Amino acid sequence: MTPRKLALVLFAAVVGLTALIASPAAAEYGGTGKVRTTRFTVTLTSQQTVLHQAGTDGEVTYGWNQLTGTATSDSGDIHVEMLGNVQYVDGQGPIFGSVTLTFASQSVVGFRMKGDAAKDSSGTTNFTGTLKVLGGTAALSQAKGGGRFTGSRSAALGSPVVLEFTIKLRGLDIS
Repeated sequence: MTPRKLALVLFAAVVGLTALIASPAAAEYGGTGKVRTTRFTVTLTSQQTVLHQAGTDGEVTYGWNQLTGTATSDSGDIHVEMLGNVQYVDGQGPIFGSVTLTFASQSVVGFRMKGDAAKDSSGTTNFTGTLKVLGGTAALSQAKGGGRFTGSRSAALGSPVVLEFTIKLRGLDIS
């Protein structure tokens, strides 16, 4: 290879690497490296709930709920545990807490969760939120990244919630 061709190849590599590092997806999911996406839907049911009512007419609800469920994926079942805190006024408002995913391989990854709950005209509560990796174990011990979730609950607070997750991780030790 001539020196000129080598210089062009190096220049192209540097430009490509700079674009990858500067891309919003790379920043959102922890920098450079291959990003693996997992999507699944799960029905979560309440295991424990501690809620308090406040306000003149009890319009403020705050507290927490432990929800669990199992989703099916191409690589096996994913056990989901959500510890969700709520601060609702008239049944809607911010949600926050943590989500733990345990994969069929017994690898675990935990996320910080932040989102919102809003009621629609039919009375269904719709959820949207973001996830950021806190840490993981085994093949996920070096995982970086995050994700998003959307979903709904058609009955009272504490009843089953159906959520769709999109998880994007990098730094995985999976062959």
